[in-house]
Amino acid sequence: MRKLSEQSIEYLGYGNPQTKEEIEFEIISLNHAISSINLKICDLKRKMYLADLATSKGLANISQLFGDDHENVQDKFRETENHRKENIHGCGYKEKVENKSDS
Repeated sequence: MRKLSEQSIEYLGYGNPQTKEEIEFEIISLNHAISSINLKICDLKRKMYLADLATSKGLANISQLFGDDHENVQDKFRETENHRKENIHGCGYKEKVENKSDS
């Protein structure tokens, strides 16, 4: 593991609120900071889940779970193109490929 570094949470607030409005603003600011922390925790949990999944499948890294971006785009294009050919004009039309050896 790498050496740890000190982390801090920054938020806009009073530190020592003295009026009702300052206290309310401090609470709102702290709630915002807590929400940001929860978002970070959720992101880390998601990464941990994907790392565990990749490890259980014997993959070297998380990106291998999703394949190559180019590959995914090509697969999506193929699916869309096949669907378009099958449903042209809404009547289940499929393009016929003529076999020239039968002519």
